[in-house]
Amino acid sequence: MKKILCICLAFITIIGVLSCEKDDKKATPRFLDVKVRFSGATKPSAGDVLVLNLHYDEVTGKSYRELPVDASQSITLDQQQIESGFRATFEEYPKKETIYLSAYIDVDRDGELGTGDFALFYPNITLSDVESEMGKAENITGEYVVTMDVNVLIGGSAGGVVDIDGNVYETVIIGGQEWMKENLRVTRYRDGTPIPTGLDNKNWAETTSGAYSIYPYGNADGIDSEEQMVATFGLLYNWYVVDNPKGVCPDGWRVPLDDDWKGLERTIGMGNEVNDAAWRGDKAALLMSTDDWWVTSDVLIGADDYGFSAQPAGARYPDGSYNRFGTFAYFWTSTPSGTQGTNGIRRLLTYNNVAINRSNRPSAEGQCIRCIKEQ
Repeated sequence: MKKILCICLAFITIIGVLSCEKDDKKATPRFLDVKVRFSGATKPSAGDVLVLNLHYDEVTGKSYRELPVDASQSITLDQQQIESGFRATFEEYPKKETIYLSAYIDVDRDGELGTGDFALFYPNITLSDVESEMGKAENITGEYVVTMDVNVLIGGSAGGVVDIDGNVYETVIIGGQEWMKENLRVTRYRDGTPIPTGLDNKNWAETTSGAYSIYPYGNADGIDSEEQMVATFGLLYNWYVVDNPKGVCPDGWRVPLDDDWKGLERTIGMGNEVNDAAWRGDKAALLMSTDDWWVTSDVLIGADDYGFSAQPAGARYPDGSYNRFGTFAYFWTSTPSGTQGTNGIRRLLTYNNVAINRSNRPSAEGQCIRCIKEQ
């Protein structure tokens, strides 16, 4: 009898121990290690704050700003973290049916998320794609380690685009098209061939091959150097550069067609007038930058609703003269004129007209280029 009692007590003891171990296992908090890196061409700056959030409810189709945050970390970045990456750990990681991870950095430090700020859901999905249901964040329930590559800009691509000279451009997505939101400033074709420059007025007017110019900074109020002029407004290219089969845009990008511009114009609200010539519609302000480079006008003020940020960089005319800085933004398309010989089709925005101009100009004129991503 004593033997049976001892066995029973031993059995109960084992069951009790196993039960305690099971309870302890249940009570043990999970953890989530987030390996953070910044691989994009555009990177945050030391002192920027990275915010990592866990969301325990479905996020698809919902506005990011309205999502409840169930766990959060804020990390003030240093240069070592930006260059080498680092690990952030959520110590309490409960088991939920849905757990989504988001990250953002308020790059311009204006207190809100907007164009040009880093913001994405794991693994690499933009906030806008998740909100519009064009993309789906990945449910990380059950994960203990994930890698978050923070390289997606609001209204932009994965960290911008880099040309053959190493210039980095911010980009913006408008109606399914991805555009550079800065004017091209590359000095070589895609294969490395230099684009001629430094032509005097006579040679500029007579050349029938590609060339670029820099608008004279002495003729531009507020610009103190040639370097500032190029960095802010890009270069002025004749249409022979646009038409060169070597290509002037970065790999995977091209000079937009006339039809690409029509697509952009339809996105911002224009109708069948996109097919017309000369001045059309009343949406110019939606593409114009909001800064002070534009001459003040009572007719319209740049609103830049879509982040295109057109700047009044002026042009170099076919006779070699420079004009219209502060008042006109000229952009080449890659579409030749069907009626005017070697002319190319362009777009034009100006400080005192609500319409957008579609017309053609001689190939010898120097205008800005905005590249569009190939699809």
